[in-house]
Amino acid sequence: QFGGSPIAIAVSSDGTYLAALAEAASSGAVTLWNISTPTPTRVWLRPVAIERPKLLVLSRDAKQIAVGGGNAIDLLDASDGSCVRRLTGPADIVAMIFGRDARLAWSDDQAVHLVHLGAAKVGAPSAADCGKLATDGTPLTFESLAIKGVGEVAFDSRGNLLLAVVDGQQFGVLRTARNAAGALEGGEPLPLECEGERSISLGASRYSTTVSQVACAFAIDDKSGKVVPDDDFERPSSRRDSVIRDVVWSRVGVSNIKVLGDGELKVSGPKLGNRWTTHLKGVDFVSDSTLNEELALSTNGLRLAALGRNGATVTVYNLEPRPFLAELVK
Repeated sequence: QFGGSPIAIAVSSDGTYLAALAEAASSGAVTLWNISTPTPTRVWLRPVAIERPKLLVLSRDAKQIAVGGGNAIDLLDASDGSCVRRLTGPADIVAMIFGRDARLAWSDDQAVHLVHLGAAKVGAPSAADCGKLATDGTPLTFESLAIKGVGEVAFDSRGNLLLAVVDGQQFGVLRTARNAAGALEGGEPLPLECEGERSISLGASRYSTTVSQVACAFAIDDKSGKVVPDDDFERPSSRRDSVIRDVVWSRVGVSNIKVLGDGELKVSGPKLGNRWTTHLKGVDFVSDSTLNEELALSTNGLRLAALGRNGATVTVYNLEPRPFLAELVK
């Protein structure tokens, strides 16, 4: 059903769609699924002709999908999986994320890059291989910052990039800005208050650091840009009972997944009246350093997808109003 063994997943902001990237012996494939019901329905399957595919992200409006592999990014139309454009970078892609207004950011081991894609299609609607598309001559404007070791990229609500940097010499979160001429500049370090941080997780205007048993979370004020402790991250009554190993944030909003142990997750939704939390045990997922590729959460925190350790299944949890799960088998 996936066209191979699934290696990366993404859930749309509204929780309606799941995109999955799979690899086979000599190729890769992308599938889109409607997961709004207990029985997921595959919308389409498309082969991808990209070297070493490993990354997959959905745009915020669920209209575009970006697939990263090697030093290339293929942009697909989410309505049918057809190819829109191929972007080629100077080095292998490490992380990527969509922002508002069709902006795409990605990092390699030497720099971080930003481009505004626009909405126009390039090439034939039925094209399968992005590498064979002829462009329409419309140039794209790329911006780059020479920052090494960027392992994760996100946007805050003001359009600035948040960069998680771990390169042996530096460990922290940086925020970019615009100078008086409107050019991208970066490097403002944001506070980290957990001593001996082990990992960094980024969300939209949110980030957290994790040590052996504790996570410290921060929020960026939408208007002032000031960084403050995220009081909504964990209820005071539950902090003493939680042993948090890692955190995965939804790509937009405040929802998050707290990884408590092997197969044990705590999913927190947005603060609508009373903040709610769902505790899940026995969740089959790949627990490694790239959790953003193996766990995906919708903005409202009501759709959770987990990539199984056997490399053949993706489990979808619908957390409203009664939890149910559906399993997709290769």
